[in-house]
Amino acid sequence: MNLLQTTTLTLAQQEQVRQLWNQEYPCQLSFAESNDFEDWLAKLTNARHLLLVRETGGVRGWLTVFQREKAPWFVLLVDSAVHGRGHGTILLDRAKAQETELNGWVVPHEDYRKPNGDVYRSPVAFYEKNGFAILHDQPLGSAHLSAIRIHWVR
Repeated sequence: MNLLQTTTLTLAQQEQVRQLWNQEYPCQLSFAESNDFEDWLAKLTNARHLLLVRETGGVRGWLTVFQREKAPWFVLLVDSAVHGRGHGTILLDRAKAQETELNGWVVPHEDYRKPNGDVYRSPVAFYEKNGFAILHDQPLGSAHLSAIRIHWVR
C-alpha cells in the first residue's frame, strides 16, 4: 500500500472515499449522493487528505485533518477488509507528525449498523491504544448520532 498526501481530492478519489465512508460508518452518517459528500468536503477549512492506496489505485483508507473551532480535527476511515494490519496507526502517526493536537468524534458503543447490516464496531480501544484521551463528558450534540470527543496532544 502507498500513502498519498494532497490538499484536493480528484473526483474519482472523492467517490472512492464516499463509498468507503458509506461502507464503514453507521447508516446514520451515509452520504447517498456524491454531491452531498462533495458539499461536506467543501465546508472543511484548510483540509489536508492522506490516502492509503493499493498499488492498483483503489483507496483503502483516508484521513483528513482540517480546522474547526481554531483547532485541528480529523476523520479517519480504513476499509474493514484490512483492519488489524496497522494501516490506521500509520495514517494517525503521519497526522501526529504534522500536528501538536488532534480532535475527533467516536461512537462509544455498538448500537448502530452499517449499511450492509453489520454491527458498527466502536473504535474507542483503537484510539486509546494510539494515545487519545476519550472525553466521555463531551458528547456530540446530535439528535441522530451518539458520539463522544477524542483528543490527542503531543
